[in-house]
Amino acid sequence: MKHMKFSTLIKLLGLTVMINCASASSAEIPSPEAGSFISGGIGLDERQDMYANRHQYNLRLSFAQTTGAYLSGVDVSIEPLAAKDSAIQCFDAGPLLYLRLIPGKYRISAAFEGKTQVLTLNVSLSILERVLFWP
Repeated sequence: MKHMKFSTLIKLLGLTVMINCASASSAEIPSPEAGSFISGGIGLDERQDMYANRHQYNLRLSFAQTTGAYLSGVDVSIEPLAAKDSAIQCFDAGPLLYLRLIPGKYRISAAFEGKTQVLTLNVSLSILERVLFWP
């Protein structure tokens, strides 16, 4: 009987150590800095990885054809309109592009196969999502 209790205690201690290690490692993952971005989403694994980290980004862009099929290979420029910061350039982006931006007004230019779309967006700390479609 004592042996069972001792082994149960050892298992619980081991579980506690595992939980603490998991918490410490997840706490060490830094949130992205302003101006950082991730792009991808080709294939299920990439989409799932991006989806899992989406909460860290306040601007989420998706690129698709009017048929609904995802697009990659989009060249994107994000230009702050009020700040002195330089534009962010993302080449060959998509189908998902997540950005962490300082709140403010931005001009987004996205080009695919010679056709450019331009948006002016007010980005805040809240999540802003947009889908851009090409024929």
